[in-house]
Amino acid sequence: MKSCVPLFYHPTTVLLAGDNVEFLETLKVFLSDSFDHVLKKECPFKALEILNKTSFKKRFYEDCFYYPEEEKYENHSLSVNFSNIHKEAYNPDRFKEISTVVVDCCMPTISGIEFCQQIANPYVKKILLINEVDERTAIDAFNQGLIDAYIKKQQSDFSEILEKLLRKFQKTYFSHHSRKIEAVFSPEDQENAPFFSYEFKNYFHKVCESQKITEYYLLEKMGSFLCFDANGNHGVLAITATDEIIPILESKEAESADPKVIECLKNETHLLYYKQDQNIALPPGYVWKNYLFEAELLKTQDKTFLCSFVQASR
Repeated sequence: MKSCVPLFYHPTTVLLAGDNVEFLETLKVFLSDSFDHVLKKECPFKALEILNKTSFKKRFYEDCFYYPEEEKYENHSLSVNFSNIHKEAYNPDRFKEISTVVVDCCMPTISGIEFCQQIANPYVKKILLINEVDERTAIDAFNQGLIDAYIKKQQSDFSEILEKLLRKFQKTYFSHHSRKIEAVFSPEDQENAPFFSYEFKNYFHKVCESQKITEYYLLEKMGSFLCFDANGNHGVLAITATDEIIPILESKEAESADPKVIECLKNETHLLYYKQDQNIALPPGYVWKNYLFEAELLKTQDKTFLCSFVQASR
């Protein structure tokens, strides 16, 4: 089973490659209204050089998530490096990563398909721009997996289709990278983690729209995401399974908690979010009110979760 949302996502660069200077400039101006990072190169070989140079050798998941070898297959253990996640989230070079390429099929020095064959990063999504006479060639290239899509330059809805494909493929790019993390989730884990459900996908989309989230990073194995908007403001989408509330209420720490806090937890109207930095120990009950946040119930096919978007300012 694959997760319904990528487990991490940030804005990336769209690369435009072709020899028609005027067409590329027009395309860049159009796309710049919707995408902050658009790079055009009239020389296809220069475009390839830049593309293959910026295909990062070490992926985000290798820096921020790791799996002890002795536990990798038996216990499906996933460890999260919070420090490295924050470093990645504030690394300005992350936006230079090229996730999608738009290339002209007909160029005098190299064909668009030959161009795509020379892309070193297998995760980069490739969109081929064609003329009517090139469609058969494009279909063959698509069937062979050399490109991910093609668009006829002459069609009336060209711009609309291109924008939709770019948005779709940028998400797909991170979905492919997320599989390295998903590999350690057992079938039981997949039932317990919310992001494997379509209910969470719909809920997460709603949160991203309401909070204007433009990038996010998985913070822990069973949920919770560090989120950023376009201005760099951040917060955490905190997620707790309702059956995790019971051991909290039965804990020794609960004895000193405010009765009103206990009531909120029992009624499943709030959750405790205290897993900040690497301190995941349950805090003393008398300070629980400082970690109490109003939450929504999210029901999936297998479990029920409490979800709350915790603003960093609080």
